[in-house]
Amino acid sequence: MISVSNFRKWMNENRDEDYNLTLKKPKSNLIGLEVESKLDRSKLVEKLSMKEGTDSDLIAEDFCENNGKIIEVIDKTFLIEVDSGVFSIKRCHVRKA
Repeated sequence: MISVSNFRKWMNENRDEDYNLTLKKPKSNLIGLEVESKLDRSKLVEKLSMKEGTDSDLIAEDFCENNGKIIEVIDKTFLIEVDSGVFSIKRCHVRKA
């Protein structure tokens, strides 16, 4: 008879290192990836962070229309480059283009 504890025991015994590595994506693989916003432009303006003096409306519009590329990953935040500048945003607000 199969039980949850027997299944867990079997999984632990048969798990190999290659399997574990495929579950986690190294952060370096995300650099250079083209991403797009999950949010509309007005919500995006509220969520992105950038240097003082940078026009957030212009960057949000550029990102919504042309997408952007990840240039750095810091924990759960992406630093994204678009033609009009660079900004950071949490990864939950973007998806692969």
